[in-house]
Parts: sequence; C-alpha cells; structure tokens
Amino acid sequence: MTELSNLPNIGEVLEENLRKIGVTTEEQFKEKGTEQIFFEIRQKVDGGACLHMLYGIEGARKGKPV
Repeated sequence: MTELSNLPNIGEVLEENLRKIGVTTEEQFKEKGTEQIFFEIRQKVDGGACLHMLYGIEGARKGKPV
C-alpha cells in the first residue's frame, strides 16, 4: 500500500491517474485541491473522468468514503 492508497476512495485507477499528473504524496494531494486535480486528470490523462471521480477526490481530501 502506498501513501495515497491509504486515503479513502483512492483505488488503483485514481492513484495511477494522480501519479500521471505528478501527485505522489498526501501533502501534494491536499495542496493541489479537488478541482485542480480533477481538471488535470481530465485534460492530461482521462478525458472521460466523471463526477464519480470528482466526488471520490473530494471525499479523500475530507477523509470520508463516498
């Protein structure tokens, strides 16, 4: 298990997407912000990223599973 996967809602796919946009630590994850992370994933990695991913990212930032 990695640091990111210890957060709720961060599975293999989202963790890989985060790594592809340069987010590899919990600190980077929290600094970047939900919207910025989601937009970067949509622009650079997965143009089909949906609201479920957005909700998962926000839940992970708040420490709450969705």
